[in-house]
Parts: sequence; C-alpha cells; structure tokens
Amino acid sequence: MRDGWENTPLRRVTRQVIEPVALAPDCEYTNLGVKWYAAGTFHRQPKLGSDIKATRLFRVRPGQFVYNRLFATEGSFALVRPADAHAVASNEFPVFAVDAARLLPEYLYLHFQQPSVWQDVNLQCTGTTKSRLRWKEDRFGAYQLALPPLAEQRRIVDLIGALDGVAGALADATNAAQETRGFLLEALLARLPEATALKPIGSVGVFLRGRRFTKSDYVDEGLGCIHYGQIHTDLGSVTTHPLTFVPEEMRGRLRLASPGDVVVAATSEDVEGLGKATAWLGKDDVAVHDDCYIFRHSLDPRFASHLFASKGFQRQKVQFAAGTKVTRISGANLGLIEVPVPHLADQAVIGQTMSDLDATLDSLTLERSRLRSLRAHALAVLLSGEHEIPESYDEFLGVAS
Repeated sequence: MRDGWENTPLRRVTRQVIEPVALAPDCEYTNLGVKWYAAGTFHRQPKLGSDIKATRLFRVRPGQFVYNRLFATEGSFALVRPADAHAVASNEFPVFAVDAARLLPEYLYLHFQQPSVWQDVNLQCTGTTKSRLRWKEDRFGAYQLALPPLAEQRRIVDLIGALDGVAGALADATNAAQETRGFLLEALLARLPEATALKPIGSVGVFLRGRRFTKSDYVDEGLGCIHYGQIHTDLGSVTTHPLTFVPEEMRGRLRLASPGDVVVAATSEDVEGLGKATAWLGKDDVAVHDDCYIFRHSLDPRFASHLFASKGFQRQKVQFAAGTKVTRISGANLGLIEVPVPHLADQAVIGQTMSDLDATLDSLTLERSRLRSLRAHALAVLLSGEHEIPESYDEFLGVAS
C-alpha cells in the first residue's frame, strides 16, 4: 500500500443514524429498497400506515450509506439519492452518515461495489439458517478498508464516474432499442390470424427447476453454466456461448438445458425482472442455476424466448409474483400464463424477425459487458492502493483495458 493510505475500520469514519418515524394510520409511506449488485436504491409500492405491520420505520437522507442486512452477500449496498428523501426504511436497512473530512460517500460506495468484498461479507454473516444470515452493524463498523487521502479518493471517484458516463450512454441506447423491440414484438403478435389460440404456456412445455451451484464453483473451462444473475445483466433473448463454467465432474448432479430449451429467471429483486428468459442455442448442454427454470417445449426456440417478454406475459405474471424480500414465481404458476401459440411457420417468422433486431441489442449488450469488465478491473486496481493514478486518465484506461 502506498504512502498516505491507511487501513481504517469503518466505525472511525462512519456513524449509524437512527431516525424513527412513528407511523400514522392514514398517512402513506414509501419503503426504500436496495438493489442487488450495488445497483442503487429503488422504491416499493406506497402503503398506508394502517397496512404496515411494523410500528415504526426510519428516515433516510441523501448522501447517507445504506445496505440490506439480509442481502449484503448479494451486493445490496447503495447511497441514498436526492430522489429518496421522502422514503423510509425498515430496520433491515441500517443507515450511516459518513465523516466527510476523511471519507467521501461515493468512495465508500465504490468499495462495496466489488464482488470480492461481497464474498468477504458473506464470511462475516451470522444467523440461525442460511436464508436468515445477516451482516450486522457491528461487523460493518469493524470492517476495514484501504483509505487514501481525500484528494486521491476524489480522483478515483471521478475516473470511475467517467466510465459510468459511457455506461449510461450505452444503457440509454439499449433502453431505446428494447423499447423498439417491444413495439415490434407486439405488432407482430397483433398480426397473427384471429383464430390463433391462447394457451397456458404449460400446455406446450414443462418447467424444470435448475440445481444449485455457486460462483465459487466457477473454473476457467469445463461444463458451461447459466446463473440466474447473468439472465438479468448479461444475456439477451438468445444465448449461444456460456459466459462461465463449472467443473465437468459436477455434470451428474446438476440439471442441464439442451439446445432449444429456454432458461427463465425464477427470482428477481423486483417483479419487472421476474421471468426474463433466454433461449439456449449453443452446441452442447449447459448447467442451469436453481433460481432458474428450464422450459422444455415444442415451440420455435426464438419465438418461445420472446413470449416471456411480451406484454401479455408481463401483465399476467404480476398476479403470481410472491415474496417481500425477493420476488419469486413458481414453475406451476408460470405454466398458467396464457400466450398465443400460432403455427410453427408463423413462430419461425416472428422469431427470425425479432432476431434481426436482437443483433443490435446483442451488440450493445456485448459492449456493456466489456465496459463492466473494464470498470471492474479499473476499480480493483484503483482501490488496491498499490498503483499510482497516471496524470493522464487516458493513459490509465489504455493500461487497464
């Protein structure tokens, strides 16, 4: 570690803030949520005080650091935004003020955006069962991070912010392409013959739950695998090459998707991401995580994948979403959702037409994936305290890439 850097327990540079809010039965309250993978905060549906089981919630203020004790291992860390000023949080979301004379809140947030940190946090969680493990406030206070001088913290924050600016532009382009894709899909479905049957999707296939593996199982080569998180962040409507692998000797105890199957995310932090799907069109079988379903069906694979993105599917899935801490949907309930099932020739036309547009989306997805990799590498290098930032940011970005 370079001169001027110091390993510092967080209790020295942060202070837990507890501002109780007594709930009035006739007032409406918006609960704050914290996304996984350090992706920021979000708001849950507002509720009247009379409909909230807790007797009190807690005020949050912009610039504070907040995390979810139950899902810290999934990277559930964030800064409170100005848009969150009216929100409240349960006691599962401890809130901390940061000593601005020694630590930038943005620097603290960057530190907790690293998957390696989430793994360290996992080792410090306590609880009676795996599903109830929590990273408690005393462990947060004892946690040490490498703290550089404020000026260097600012340079690091600015440099990563520049990368995030590029990522934001790519995200905007992706959102625009996805919106166009949605309009096109609905137009194609609307042109189907009136006699096209609406059928429960479970009548044309079966949903098979994947089996458990963890990111610690990953190896450089072996049996290809699809983790549910990849469906949310890295994969498009069609996948032909796995991004990750597990040891070949695990094959016998995992559940595999065959070419043509559709892999469906059964778990999400919100309803919007629930049921996101990708058609597996690789050459070999691929292992599927247990927070996914394998949809084995008689449809055109590309068409089948797009059905999960259709407005009709999205509208119906809401009634089957379950869970408060995390949102889930069962295979049985997925099978009840009704979708249009035209002749195979019409399915193939829709699938191919959508694939032409998906080529643009796939290109944007690839660029975003590359940028995420560059950002992750740059962040690890910058926060290690072992490398000085060159005077030219362009020079550093050239080395990091």
